[in-house]
Amino acid sequence: MNSKVSSVNQVKENNTKLILNALKTVPYGTKSTVSLMTSLSIATCNNILNELAEAKKVLEVESDYPMAGRPPKAYKFNADYSHICCMYITHEDKQRAIHYAIVNLLGKILQTEQINKDYIDGATIIDVIEELIKEDPLIDKISTGFPGYLSNGKIMTTGTPELYGYPLKQSLKDYFEIEVHCDNDMNAIALGLFEEMFSQTEDPFTVIGFFKGRCPGAGSIVHKKIVKGMSNFAGEVLHMYASDKDFWSDISTHFDEAVEKIFLIILSVITVINPRTIVLTGKNAAGNMIDELKKACLKHLPEEHIPEFIYIDDIKPYYIKGLFQKTV
Repeated sequence: MNSKVSSVNQVKENNTKLILNALKTVPYGTKSTVSLMTSLSIATCNNILNELAEAKKVLEVESDYPMAGRPPKAYKFNADYSHICCMYITHEDKQRAIHYAIVNLLGKILQTEQINKDYIDGATIIDVIEELIKEDPLIDKISTGFPGYLSNGKIMTTGTPELYGYPLKQSLKDYFEIEVHCDNDMNAIALGLFEEMFSQTEDPFTVIGFFKGRCPGAGSIVHKKIVKGMSNFAGEVLHMYASDKDFWSDISTHFDEAVEKIFLIILSVITVINPRTIVLTGKNAAGNMIDELKKACLKHLPEEHIPEFIYIDDIKPYYIKGLFQKTV
């Protein structure tokens, strides 16, 4: 393609995104109000809004502008132009499950469910998604989360052994021929927490999950971006000396020793990431850990470097939000 044509197309694509993002923030807008919101010319907004209306990505609605004569055309973002299937896999406390939420383009959850399974492999995931698309043909994006990390496109160190080495993203993309996003569970949770709780700050934060039957995992946001590292390995704290699979299966019988080992994980996070906040979650974590962890930190670190600790029991809303954000 001619570079000039390519440049023109890119400018138009960027302008279209500006207009759509502007309309997401208001009940509706005219070409004049959209022009003011985006700093684009009225002529540019008029042309793009007409195209978006024809494609049903925006809807023409009645305005209530107090003007004499014919009111100007008003446009509303069509949140149900398409839907997103946000799905994640868990294996905690000896229970495998597929969790999903069907979400519209403004992040509103339209349907959600947890499906318990004795066995979850690639075919199981495809079968569930296939049924969901049959029920809702508007689904045109899939966003998935899983325990473990991707290496060369394959799932590694997963809490679900039958998915080890499985090329989840490529398999879903090939089968459904739609846009697919795929990420580590803790990264998705961290992104969702950031969007919900920390988006107004530049300060880094870390979430650490302690799930029964699994080793701990972590996700961090620094400068408003997920920390993935060179090979998506960032956050795999199970490989630290402090971690052992059998030890972490259920820490209720050796709580004090577990707190000591959790402190070692947290100490490494503080010295490398220096987060403003550390969020703890998972059935193996508990709010009563926080006081003990603060005491341990005070013995080894100056107080000004010690983050705020938060315990969050139900991480599901943030997980879904993070998967949604991956698509937008």
